[in-house]
Amino acid sequence: MTPRWSLARSLRTVAFKDRQAFRQQMFAYLASHDRTVRSVLAVHKRLRGTPLSAAALTLYGLRAYAGMSAPRPSPIWAVSEYRNERRQFDALRALVPQGSIGDLGVGKRDALTLESLRSVARLLTHRGALRSLWRLVRRHDRDDGFLVAARTAACFGRALRTGELLDRHGAKAVLVSSDSNPPAMGAIAAARARGLKVAYVTHGHLPEGPPPLDVDLALLDGPALLGVYERAGPVRARVVFKGAEGDYRPLATAGLGRPAPVLGVFMSILVDWPRAYALLGRLRAALRPRRIVLRLHPNTVIRDPASRRLVPDWPELVVSDGATILTDDAGPCDLVIAGSSSCHLTLLRYGVPTAVVRGLDAMPHDFYRFVESRIVPELSPDSPDLAGIGAFYADPSWRTRFRGFDATYPTTDGGDPDDPAPALRAALAELLA
Repeated sequence: MTPRWSLARSLRTVAFKDRQAFRQQMFAYLASHDRTVRSVLAVHKRLRGTPLSAAALTLYGLRAYAGMSAPRPSPIWAVSEYRNERRQFDALRALVPQGSIGDLGVGKRDALTLESLRSVARLLTHRGALRSLWRLVRRHDRDDGFLVAARTAACFGRALRTGELLDRHGAKAVLVSSDSNPPAMGAIAAARARGLKVAYVTHGHLPEGPPPLDVDLALLDGPALLGVYERAGPVRARVVFKGAEGDYRPLATAGLGRPAPVLGVFMSILVDWPRAYALLGRLRAALRPRRIVLRLHPNTVIRDPASRRLVPDWPELVVSDGATILTDDAGPCDLVIAGSSSCHLTLLRYGVPTAVVRGLDAMPHDFYRFVESRIVPELSPDSPDLAGIGAFYADPSWRTRFRGFDATYPTTDGGDPDDPAPALRAALAELLA
């Protein structure tokens, strides 16, 4: 039976997530180096709670409404904002007949189409919807501040527009890769209101405390992620394990014994760059690597420009902007160090040993509990013990622990990974039936 869902519930989910300390920290981080965001926040501080502030936030919701367009005729509509979400959708497309999954347009260019402009004109005649949006932003502006008010306004607009597009073009299901962002939550509300099914595919591991998982089909990496959701509340979904993202290669630890290894440094989304580069200098002095591959986080919207401006002038340092897939940068590395990042899962699946270095990012330490779960070791920047990392991964019980995070990882050394394709294909076919 289709779980009950409403627009109000989607709005509560967005507000719940954006009130959390990590989302607030991320937004403050963006504001610290983005003049436009700082200017908007300065104006909002003076106007908060006034009709002018509510009017501006209402316009933001209308902009979100306009910035969507229907895909080509397809039974499943995929809704995404980011590349890592779209990669998951592309992997699922390979399992279903061509044309089964279309991309719902979400972006600035979609707001400039004639259809979008006409839809905005129609919406302006619906006073009830505009009054609801106005009351929503006034309440959150007063109680929660700019971020929550703006994000719930965007969710409201996305839900109305997705519903309108579904009514005009039709679909059997929506597919999302976020459990809290406005486009995904808006699409879920619109689909539920029309009795359509909802599928969710994760694009990385999650920290504790997500919104409850309530969809028709959930495609998760493994039991560890399911456990995160179970601790958050009852799971109402058919769950299929897809394994961690990326290609599989046997874990290669021989390079850890080289006198001058190739070191990968993969950065998280939140970084104190002067501190991070100082830490990297200490690692460089201790390990003397012949090459350092520094991969910046692919989210260029939030990334601090200091990541480029302060790059050390070291002859062995190569910088990747994160535009290529993770494993392209990891391929030549003997070891990759990172902070609290779900990239550890993809890299370990690809056969590259990883380690956590405390302080390399501004994320909460062990945000995903990889160190606590003993699937990734911690490395000291001043006395890095690469032999100890090799011994950590040689532990026969490591493979069993890692399968909790990647359900398809081989059970034996030299074995082949499990193939999730038949189960995924069957689940998607059922969704389309």
